[in-house]
Amino acid sequence: MQVPAVRLWSWDSIAWSGGAVDLEALHAFFNRQRPQVLLVQHHPGFLRDESFVAVVECAKQYEVSVVVELHNARQVLESGASRILDQRDVAYVVHSEEEASRLAARGLDRVIQLHHPVQEYSGDRKSARAEIVFHPRIGSFGFLRPHKGVKKAIQVIAALKARFPKIGYVGYHALSDTADSLTYYQECLAEAERLGVAESIKIHTEFLESSDVMDALASMDLILLPYEPSTEGASGSANVAVAATRPIVVSSSKIFAPLRDVVAVVHPNTVDAYCEVVGRLCSDTQLQSEMAKGAREWASKHSYSAAARMLTDRLGPSFGA
Repeated sequence: MQVPAVRLWSWDSIAWSGGAVDLEALHAFFNRQRPQVLLVQHHPGFLRDESFVAVVECAKQYEVSVVVELHNARQVLESGASRILDQRDVAYVVHSEEEASRLAARGLDRVIQLHHPVQEYSGDRKSARAEIVFHPRIGSFGFLRPHKGVKKAIQVIAALKARFPKIGYVGYHALSDTADSLTYYQECLAEAERLGVAESIKIHTEFLESSDVMDALASMDLILLPYEPSTEGASGSANVAVAATRPIVVSSSKIFAPLRDVVAVVHPNTVDAYCEVVGRLCSDTQLQSEMAKGAREWASKHSYSAAARMLTDRLGPSFGA
């Protein structure tokens, strides 16, 4: 490993409610390592709020500066889980202007808006899966859950088949441990059969490293993310798509708001609306090139190294950075 890791908490990936922190081990870690800054990502699926508060309070006992990255600030404010916001001398990172405004209205003065960082892609597109023979090739990525809109993507492919006979969809959608994932996968396959496009739909359900997914997505003509509405601050799947530097088509879900300048936003969230946008992109290679360039520039501007520099600059030396 390039960076040593110490595991001090367990993650419940089944019910998303039983994660726990080993506070005794956490105290031992702080006493031994004395880090300057602790960066905590708040997500209700990782830990309960009382555990997050305990982690923050533990760090403060050792005079460690704390930064809390909020996965969904709106949910924290509206669910009664705002205890995490009551800690003193803590900086908060959010991924959208709306979430920054919400926290400012809450009275917090150390709020940093920082776009979800992008892992820069440096692979070789020739290494993508050779089995992808569709043209145009529509790709996608993300755990296979109903809100990801995979079934709608299949309907879009079917609707565009007359215009683009060789069109196909290749989705890298790992099955999750949630109860609805396998059921949704079966529904998607059934929908493809019903619409007569089963041969044009490839859904890979194994979990792949992000670098392998980027290799695959980089060979697509465009990437389609027809998500249902969400209040989350940013999308990790969308950022992997941006890293692949291909044109991206998304729904009007707020989760894509940080990327609005480099993606094609579809509204309303209907099959016809997606067909119009996807069909136009598939027919316009110049537009594809311009959007790919925009994604490449955005990925470079918001890389992890650039985000780290921006965060430390905003926090300043007085915050232990």
